Amino acid sequence: MADSLKNLFGKYDWTTDMKIFVAGFIWLNEKCIFGKEFLELISRHTQRFDDFKKLAGQLNGHYSVFVEMPAEKWAVCSHTWSFPLFYRNTGNAIHISDNPEKLLNEESKLQSSSLSRNYFLTFGVTPANTTLIQNIFQILPGELIRFRGDKKESFRLFPYTEKYRKEDEKSFDEKEFYNLLFEVFQRYSNHIKEKQVLLPLTRGYDSRVLGCLLKEFGHRHVICATWGRNRNNEVRTAEKVAERLGYKHFFIDYSKEVPKDFTRVKEFEPYIHFTGHFSSMPFLQDYFAIKSLKERKIIDSQTVVLPGHPGDLLRGSHLDNHLLLKSEKYAISKIISSFGTSYPLACSEIKELEEFISQTFFSSPQTPAWMQYDEWDYQERQCKFIGNSTLAFSFFETEVLMPLFDMELLKFFRSVPFSLKLGSPLYNQTLETIFEKHKVAFDLKIPQTDGQKFSPLKNLILRNTPHFLKKRYYPMEDSIYYQEITREIRNSDKTFGYKIPFKPNNYNSYIIQWYLQFVGQQISAKK
Repeated sequence: MADSLKNLFGKYDWTTDMKIFVAGFIWLNEKCIFGKEFLELISRHTQRFDDFKKLAGQLNGHYSVFVEMPAEKWAVCSHTWSFPLFYRNTGNAIHISDNPEKLLNEESKLQSSSLSRNYFLTFGVTPANTTLIQNIFQILPGELIRFRGDKKESFRLFPYTEKYRKEDEKSFDEKEFYNLLFEVFQRYSNHIKEKQVLLPLTRGYDSRVLGCLLKEFGHRHVICATWGRNRNNEVRTAEKVAERLGYKHFFIDYSKEVPKDFTRVKEFEPYIHFTGHFSSMPFLQDYFAIKSLKERKIIDSQTVVLPGHPGDLLRGSHLDNHLLLKSEKYAISKIISSFGTSYPLACSEIKELEEFISQTFFSSPQTPAWMQYDEWDYQERQCKFIGNSTLAFSFFETEVLMPLFDMELLKFFRSVPFSLKLGSPLYNQTLETIFEKHKVAFDLKIPQTDGQKFSPLKNLILRNTPHFLKKRYYPMEDSIYYQEITREIRNSDKTFGYKIPFKPNNYNSYIIQWYLQFVGQQISAKK
């Protein structure tokens, strides 16, 4: 039994007594708890399930926990989904693993439903708790599951939107957010200490404020890095920010670092398995940069990486005033248009997606549509898609910390009223105060008072415009170098087929289509 469990939990760095497995860290009394200390804490709360559930509901950090009891199994993933867990019900037993490939058998098949396939092709993640494989499921962000025999009880420890009551809304000011941001970062600063930090730096607000906070708390061993197409629009601002903060800056030029035959490089396929896990698009945006930094010995296994996720969720950058004024239907259409790949689906297939999103994420008539929109964004995009991209750093054995994904910040911003999220006034103005203090208040965003609106008419025109005209309208040369990366992906296996997305420069669509066929090929080879 012990060897079997150890085999099922081998992807991440687990601490275990062969009954309890813990990965990652939590905060306890402002101290970072991990490894043996984390294991002992969990062990003291496993006499009864209610004790374990109460403790799990109080945890803040990036972690996963699995507990094997004589007649039960308990598993929980943190609100960040940093260490995804998967399970399979064979009818006689429940098997849980950090690697869904360990749960495959000779009867494993791809999902046959059009919903699962089209949802994945549209968003780059599988719907809710499903995976691309029948009868293999994922534990959701902030979810605790109790397995007893063939019964399953699910508890959402961190629903991003709780039951809404307008009378609970209160006013907020910059000072309140400012103080909380510094209090939260103090914990991360204490944990980092003298370690080397890699800050993926863009021209945006989120990475810039992390750079300022590192400076504020006296961290000297900081490396800033930007990557993509030569001299893309992020580089000049990022270089200037790093210089003002007194940190070294590296630019990884993808025209030099991305080999033409990268799909044949020995690390590539293991990377795809590690980051895709049958449920999320494997991100290639960061892969080449981290590989280069590691090979050039600029970073190593002791380096701590600080991505700026999920700043756009906190600030409300995807909200618009129509979400407050219009219906659920508008919100769902905006989800598909704003976050989707524009993969060409029939109207009936889009309707199927809309019905699923409505039933799964818009089931509370008392909760405003914009908050339920945020719930979808938090779970399906920020955790399973964008947050999942941090596994690129984990693959190259570097520690990842996401200060902006701290539970206290999420709780604070889910209480912020719509008026202070629309156009991001609270978030942006607070960060700009910090930028001014550190003399990096340049190349700032122009405030959008009504947010980014979704236009059904524009969407209709897009679907019916000839491809050659769309290529003239949409800039095909992207800042990341995805045009060339996805061209190599498409040429890597001539047996794979592709459909052109309605937005021809949505290169993620090609990676998603490639991965879906890659998984199908893998499943066929198992039989």
